[in-house]
Amino acid sequence: MVYSKAGFELDVIYGKDGAELKKAYGKSGNLIYSKIELVSISASYSGGTVTAGTTLDQLTGLVVTATYDDGSASAVTDYTLSGTLTAGQDNTVTVTYQGKTATFEVAVESEPEPEEVTVLYRFPICSDLHVNATSGDNNYTRVQAALAEYQSSDYDAVVCLGDLPRGTSGITYYEVAQNVAAQMKDMGVYIVTGNHDVGCNGGVIDADFGNWKTYTGCDPCYTVDIPDSDFRLVFFSMWKFGQYIKPIFTAEIKAWIRETLAAAKEAGKRVLLFGHYCYSVADVHYGYRAGYKSSAVQSMTYVEGTDIDTLVEQWYGTSTGGTETGVPYTVAGDEDDQLYRDIAAYDNILWFSGHVHTPWRWQDGIPNIKAYTIPGGASMINLPSLGYENQDAVVELMSNGTVVVRAREAEIALGGAYVYTWDGVGLRFGT
Repeated sequence: MVYSKAGFELDVIYGKDGAELKKAYGKSGNLIYSKIELVSISASYSGGTVTAGTTLDQLTGLVVTATYDDGSASAVTDYTLSGTLTAGQDNTVTVTYQGKTATFEVAVESEPEPEEVTVLYRFPICSDLHVNATSGDNNYTRVQAALAEYQSSDYDAVVCLGDLPRGTSGITYYEVAQNVAAQMKDMGVYIVTGNHDVGCNGGVIDADFGNWKTYTGCDPCYTVDIPDSDFRLVFFSMWKFGQYIKPIFTAEIKAWIRETLAAAKEAGKRVLLFGHYCYSVADVHYGYRAGYKSSAVQSMTYVEGTDIDTLVEQWYGTSTGGTETGVPYTVAGDEDDQLYRDIAAYDNILWFSGHVHTPWRWQDGIPNIKAYTIPGGASMINLPSLGYENQDAVVELMSNGTVVVRAREAEIALGGAYVYTWDGVGLRFGT
């Protein structure tokens, strides 16, 4: 069925000689009727070789021409393409237009060789050794076994998050802790202070801090850049611990942390941050420690998506907002608390901490809350006690910018892998 320009329905138009007309023109020469038929189409492709992964709708340089029974021809665009662009070969693509088809060839480059992901830097990380004696001390036995493994393995360094001795107030480093510090120093240790290293509960700790630097060889705060990568390791120590085991920083340390993290962010670094005390975690001794729980943490979720408050309540039988000795764990508006909130706001940080002692465990088929990511902020992993729980981890910095954290002893004890991967954005369970 065809129509005239005026909209009248026309089946066919005949000329004066009675023959069917293919076209009819008005007095002014304008086309008022056409009944030509499509004979064939052709495809001309000039887009050259394409890269692997190119799709049909991404092809350029294609011209499809329609030829009609009156000898006329015109380019058309409302065609469809079918076929597969397989990497490493020439491919035939079919063009279809109004029931007519044509083909053309497209060469596709081979798939690039997958980038080999290698380990750039590898180290064991432990915390809370709490040794007191060289005999009759289970903690010391566990620590020595771990140090022997560190010594025999091809690690680039050893990281310790503090609390070498077991004392609780006014300590100055027991001899056994000094010996352990010297062992790790010989292995190339990076270490930060814990509350048992420099005194807690408000004790006088100036002498302890001097001892710390002597036995470990480490400054209170320092950074280490990993060659040929964007990784920067940042270590920060607390100057002392106040009432209710609350970390206290000097003004100099607080300024150093803020300046260091801001500079790393601006430089595009992926920061691994190491400090003894954690931001907000479940504590085996006190249920849920509400320390440094700000509004930003209210939406904190376990890495697999489970609500962290729910996990705390299920695992420890208590709700958030716990206290120690009846005193709230956080002092509202405290400058040291604010420092932790500021750190947690950085999304380029993987923050390692200790202090809490809770072991690597499983509940309902998933690990307990030892690792989590604050939405839009830092990712955090809390280490168990090496001395009490015989658990530590191995950290691998990969050439593709990811970090793999493996719970060393827990893999054996739990009968399965306990691995987290950080991709610079958030944590996921598994590799």
